[in-house]
Amino acid sequence: MINEEEFRKLITNRYVLFDTNVFIRAFQNFDSFEVLVSFLRGCEVDGVSFPLIKFEFLRTSFAPDNRKSREDFIDRIAPSSLSFRSQIIDDALDIARMYASKGVRGGESSKAISLVDCCIAAYLKQYATNLFLITLNHKDFPQLLFDRLFVFPIEAGDEVLPIAFYRFNVGKWNKCLEDFKKLGK
Repeated sequence: MINEEEFRKLITNRYVLFDTNVFIRAFQNFDSFEVLVSFLRGCEVDGVSFPLIKFEFLRTSFAPDNRKSREDFIDRIAPSSLSFRSQIIDDALDIARMYASKGVRGGESSKAISLVDCCIAAYLKQYATNLFLITLNHKDFPQLLFDRLFVFPIEAGDEVLPIAFYRFNVGKWNKCLEDFKKLGK
């Protein structure tokens, strides 16, 4: 990991993809997350999401006014949306296969990493130099393919939430591809 000053320089004028779990926690207690949003704005970072993250965040909003407030929340925090193309699914499948070949499991140790998290990884791979992930879900973004660059602690009531910033590491991916090719021999 790097220190805050180095991290600020690294993400300035770049993009941060918000994982669903950050949206959920921030929506529940935005007062605690204002410091994070302020930090990102100070670094002139643009927040982004994509349709499957919006789906995960909105699927528990039963009342129409709750859905509208959640949509407005996403638009305020992450106003840009990455386009969802079929190539993302193909890339996500490659990543899922890589995880499976290495025995990587998700947040619940008996389960494979979800489609949405594999799609997040695919976006991070596609935009590796300019896109960072912000998440509370550390097991679904293993150091096998990602670098955990910085942890931003958020005090939320009685708990401290370790919000982490990750970046896809192309060198690690290429090493895993070499290992993966050896499996077929």
